[in-house]
Amino acid sequence: MSNNSRNTVFISIITVLLATNIALLVFFLWVKPHRNLHPDTRRDTIAQSLENKIGFSQQQMAQYQRLKDDHREKMKPLFEDMRNTKEKFYGFLQQPSSDSGINNAANLIGEKQKEIDLQIFHHFKELRDLCTVQQQPKFDSLIQQVIHRMSAPYHKRSMDNRDSVKSNLKMSYQKQTQ
Repeated sequence: MSNNSRNTVFISIITVLLATNIALLVFFLWVKPHRNLHPDTRRDTIAQSLENKIGFSQQQMAQYQRLKDDHREKMKPLFEDMRNTKEKFYGFLQQPSSDSGINNAANLIGEKQKEIDLQIFHHFKELRDLCTVQQQPKFDSLIQQVIHRMSAPYHKRSMDNRDSVKSNLKMSYQKQTQ
């Protein structure tokens, strides 16, 4: 395979990955869930699931709230950094640039996404560490649903909104990352 065709393949792959990342960022940062909840039920639905379905105690709930607040503070600069990095990347559309410069900028986006995913992973790990041995299987099931929702294609999500559990998980995750 020649260098030109190899570069074309890499650029195509990078373009698809970037478009996917931008779509996810737009969805999580700007698309707001419907706020049909009554004032007394606006509480974090992940917190409700942790308390009602997993059986978190009041002490565990207090620890969860601290972890959630810390996680939110850690994620804000990561998402802002990702946004700035992507803006710089797409700035290449307006100026002549080399393939290596574009690839380097795309690689930087990949590194930023890695930081975001690692932070989310560590947050979930910290939450799991709050669980008792008996709570861990229920937590693992709940987190698998959250992960499935995070990685499902957008059109799949909109079709799944009929399932209130999945819809509530989406709203909770969005609240956590805002």
